[in-house]
Amino acid sequence: MPVYSTEEVQNTYPEIKFNIVKEKDVLEIDNIKIEVVKAIHGYNPNLKNGGQVFENVGYIIDDKQHRLYITSDTICFYNDYKADIIALPVTAHSLTMSSYEAALYTKEVEAKLVLPTHMDNEKYPTDINYMKENFAKFNVNYKVLDIEETIEI
Repeated sequence: MPVYSTEEVQNTYPEIKFNIVKEKDVLEIDNIKIEVVKAIHGYNPNLKNGGQVFENVGYIIDDKQHRLYITSDTICFYNDYKADIIALPVTAHSLTMSSYEAALYTKEVEAKLVLPTHMDNEKYPTDINYMKENFAKFNVNYKVLDIEETIEI
């Protein structure tokens, strides 16, 4: 299976061969359009000396019926992306969005479903109750998947 990622990731994992993509690339795979879009990985002083991310992208996958926006690890930033479903990390800690920002971002993107991601990081844990409160406050429909659980979109 082909794997797509950035040159920075390729340089970090030279043993794996990637198809290199960059922001604004558009891929067409079996009538599915994949837009490579801007993402901004937050900064935390713990990332100094090799952990800081400079080249970050997200993906919008469009099958002409649905648009799935996979944000990557990103903080909240202004854009004009639109999608039915958004998969985004809600860990906060300056690296990604908090659940408050994620709820607001979801509304801007006009997503009808949020799939919270990256909730497996013990160093930067997600406050599940805070997430539930914010998503309820902003009437955000979400689904937290268990490890190895799948859904069909």
